[in-house]
Amino acid sequence: MIKWREDFIFRGKKLFYNRIQYNNFAERAVEIPIAFDFLANLRKQYSILEVGNVLSNYENSLSDYFGIRSRRIIDKFEVGLGIENIDLMEFPDEEKYYVIVSISTIEHVGQGISPLGDFGERKMAADLEAPLKAIAKIYDMLHVGGKALITGPFGKLTDGDWFIQFSTEYLNLLITKFGIPKEALSVSFLRRIATQLNPDNPYQLWIEADEKELSKTEYNGSWDGAGAVAVIELTKVSDRFLLSLNVPPTPLIYEPPILIGSVYYSRFTHPIKPDKDGEICSERRGLIFHGSYNDIPVGDYELIYSIQVDVPCDLLFDVMLKNIKSKEKVLKHYICRSDEARQIIKISSEQTHIEFRLFNRSGDRVKIRVQKFILRSVKSVMT
Repeated sequence: MIKWREDFIFRGKKLFYNRIQYNNFAERAVEIPIAFDFLANLRKQYSILEVGNVLSNYENSLSDYFGIRSRRIIDKFEVGLGIENIDLMEFPDEEKYYVIVSISTIEHVGQGISPLGDFGERKMAADLEAPLKAIAKIYDMLHVGGKALITGPFGKLTDGDWFIQFSTEYLNLLITKFGIPKEALSVSFLRRIATQLNPDNPYQLWIEADEKELSKTEYNGSWDGAGAVAVIELTKVSDRFLLSLNVPPTPLIYEPPILIGSVYYSRFTHPIKPDKDGEICSERRGLIFHGSYNDIPVGDYELIYSIQVDVPCDLLFDVMLKNIKSKEKVLKHYICRSDEARQIIKISSEQTHIEFRLFNRSGDRVKIRVQKFILRSVKSVMT
């Protein structure tokens, strides 16, 4: 039984989880309190720049008390009261700030269209190092002694089409390639260890983590959104910094994104409703869950899944490809005990969507937990 807490520890300080029900199913639970704590504890209330309109969705009269509501907000795509539609990368070099904050925005800079189509570049090829250039730009925009706070997803280096998930080798380029002084950069990490099965505003548990233990963390892995976040703090140490962005890309291996993650959040139907900790109790013959992901491009995909059961059983996991004319079953996997498997699935030009199903064939009572469910392209992308 998981005990959900109301607070977490960050850099030795107790902070309260964000519980405001707005886009709060993942990393916003910890990013928002960290950002407000950063702003509220500034020694002087300088003018503040926010890159990406995020904090206004969570603030209240406390923002007036701490003097942070009057900050300048820029967002290239979002239209709203008090938001200036300005591209961060086109800011004039002479404009400087003492305080800059950016929450889960920088990872999207220079990347493709978001799943909802509300932001992202439409006419240009993605620049996989654009988020690093944006961080370097923010550092350049600081007065000497000024501070910036930036958050983003962290773990396995991933080209998510509409975002980049940072990794250690990726963030190291801020120093080795883009010239930010090592002493100007401080990075801390938080890892998500549990999330309640409520896609709107779930209770979550996050703990501080070492970056080495996060190297295999996936975005949209066990849950929707980030499994870990990097909290980047910049302090401008000198006015000698020379911003240089016209540089060739560094050869790094970017993992392709997970197309389907947890069955509890990714368009799956559960005739037998899971409990709040993700356990499904099947007591009769029939369907346990099923779901599909539409419009998967032609190619080869790797399916990784782990199904845990409490007793010997007779389950069938199958995968079916469908189009207008026909159905084709491409995988049948019989499960009699806890099992983990990897399968390659080929998608041809004639298939239109893919469906996954788990059946109880015997009708015997069995408790089931799907601990891993991942579908992704087998081809990694190198730039």
